[in-house]
Amino acid sequence: MRNTTDLRTEYRLAAMNQSLGVPTVFLPAQPELAAMSSTAVRTLGSDLRPRSHGLPDIGEPLVGPPVG
Repeated sequence: MRNTTDLRTEYRLAAMNQSLGVPTVFLPAQPELAAMSSTAVRTLGSDLRPRSHGLPDIGEPLVGPPVG
């Protein structure tokens, strides 16, 4: 979540998930990524340019190094 607007939206979804027995975990955005919107990510991602054009390489820290 980037801000209180995201929190309000996600909180409503979490309440619905709770009624279905699905737990929800809220994760705050890293400060340097908080200004990045999903629209910007989709736009940059569909542009097929290398990552160096605005998107940080955040995948590996989220999932860790390859196993094996």
